[in-house]
Amino acid sequence: MSSYSKALRNRAEDDFKVAKVSNPWNLDPEDSKGYQAEMPEYSRYQKKVIERYYDHRDQIMLTRLGEIVTELYLADTEAKAKRLWSRAESAMKAIKVPAATMQHILQRKKPELLADHLRDWLAAARKAT
Repeated sequence: MSSYSKALRNRAEDDFKVAKVSNPWNLDPEDSKGYQAEMPEYSRYQKKVIERYYDHRDQIMLTRLGEIVTELYLADTEAKAKRLWSRAESAMKAIKVPAATMQHILQRKKPELLADHLRDWLAAARKAT
């Protein structure tokens, strides 16, 4: 082992010792399950922000789908379009689109088909509020 390798190894061991001593998250590196951090206590403000996010998650996902449709129309490479369709699938799962509808949209891979369905979903969301 070269002296450079020994120096790097010693440095890594020293860093680990420092990390073990100054462990602000109460992590146990010896734990067989991996790192288990305690859940932080959120302030009242943070709890409200989190609550509002989950209250409006469907609307957020519909907005995200609208952005994805726009990006699909503008996608210039097949790789970019593939990533966008993957994101669209995740967003549709999040708003609980029926599996048959989602499969139909993803098989065709036409942005205008997704846009038509999105328009219907947005209209239904407006009526619900």
